[in-house]
Amino acid sequence: MEVNVQRYSKDQLNEQYMFYESTGSPPYMNRDYSSDIQSPYVSEKEYWEKYYDLPDISYEWNNGVLEEKTMADFESFQMYLWYVNILLEYLKNYKEGMLVGLDIGFKMNLDRKRKSIRKPDLALIHKNNPVQMKPRETTYRGIFDICFEFLSDTTRVNIERDTVVKKLEYEQAGIKEYFILDRKGYYTKFYRLDKNGRYRTIRSSNDGVIKSKVLPLFQFREKDMYRRSEDLQLISDPVYNYYYKTNLKKELEQERNKAEQERRIAEQERNKAEQERNKAEQERNKAEQERNKAEQERRIAEQERRKAAQEKQRADHAEMMAKKAIMELEKLKSEMKAY
Repeated sequence: MEVNVQRYSKDQLNEQYMFYESTGSPPYMNRDYSSDIQSPYVSEKEYWEKYYDLPDISYEWNNGVLEEKTMADFESFQMYLWYVNILLEYLKNYKEGMLVGLDIGFKMNLDRKRKSIRKPDLALIHKNNPVQMKPRETTYRGIFDICFEFLSDTTRVNIERDTVVKKLEYEQAGIKEYFILDRKGYYTKFYRLDKNGRYRTIRSSNDGVIKSKVLPLFQFREKDMYRRSEDLQLISDPVYNYYYKTNLKKELEQERNKAEQERRIAEQERNKAEQERNKAEQERNKAEQERNKAEQERRIAEQERRKAAQEKQRADHAEMMAKKAIMELEKLKSEMKAY
């Protein structure tokens, strides 16, 4: 069930931050809702021995006070998966560090001799960090280079812990960048230490792109976190395409090239078939013309034959008539001699 908590304004958060910085006391320790986090004093030694790796409840330790980590909601988990995915893809192409999660904690020595042990939702150890983690270690003994918290807004304590308390602690511990990721976008913030060791807001570019300095080539568009753009969108987007799933991009490019090659081959085959059809049509036309010519010549020859036959008949008739005339003339001559 979704729980709605009254939102803090920017001024309210700044006021809480200044209170924590000046007193060393988290603001929620002085509110009427502090029962959410009240617990008996627990020493650092006791925390490491009894509370650090409990199987069912995850506790952080704030200078003697146990603070239970809140269970995430599904939407925050989906955003977490999307963000981890692009980070892993970046680190696969640019071997600049390693990600840490799964409730791995680290200790910070803060101002006013305070100490805090936090378990960031996600953290990065840069390759140049002097303290690296070994495969079997369950605690990080250095200071992370970037911490990421996926904010839960189910209680005012949860909101203050990520936006005020951890901001100051991470700042005093020297964590170079701190990203607060809120699934609703209201409390989303990106911080970077300035030369004086104070957090300053990382401003996005005109098209909403956030760039890290710890990971110099890592960048992402803030609104993509909320809509969780999919692979095909990311690999074609210049914000991501040089580091995100480059193997998939190559495979798709190869598939496109293969499809284009097959299309060209098919086009060539179609053209060749069309040429052969045209050639066959030409040959059929030529054969038809030859047949027509032969038929015409046959008709002319038939006409010539008939004409010759008629002329022969006329000649035969003329010869017969001539012979008949001669015979009649001879007969007439014979009759005249008789007289």
